[in-house]
Amino acid sequence: MKYLFFLKLFFILMVPGCRNGQTHFEKGVKYYEGKGVVINYRTAAEHFLNACYKGVREGCFKLGLMYEKGEGIPQSYKKAIEYYQSACDSGHAESCAGLADIYTLGIGVHQNMGRAAILYRKACGLGLKKACEK
Repeated sequence: MKYLFFLKLFFILMVPGCRNGQTHFEKGVKYYEGKGVVINYRTAAEHFLNACYKGVREGCFKLGLMYEKGEGIPQSYKKAIEYYQSACDSGHAESCAGLADIYTLGIGVHQNMGRAAILYRKACGLGLKKACEK
């Protein structure tokens, strides 16, 4: 099973025309939103995954959203939390707020209002105004 994951990752990393994470992120957005291409959530997720692995925090955030909603990939709150956490750790405010929402509601984790409050404060400090109101 791990072999298949690494094989798939290898091919994702070798997609022609995508030598950096930002390019992968932009392609992911195109496939996610259907801008100039047919909407394809699975392809979008592959590009967001590659962007995330190359340090583009927005790619981690989008991938977290897709796992949370189960768009084009199997729904997994565990993976959503993992990718939100990665983006939050690198200073992505919406990811911190997304994590806070998950902890507030206890979706896929034990409800933890203290952890949620810390994450909302971090998101607020990073400039996300709606997090300041929670």
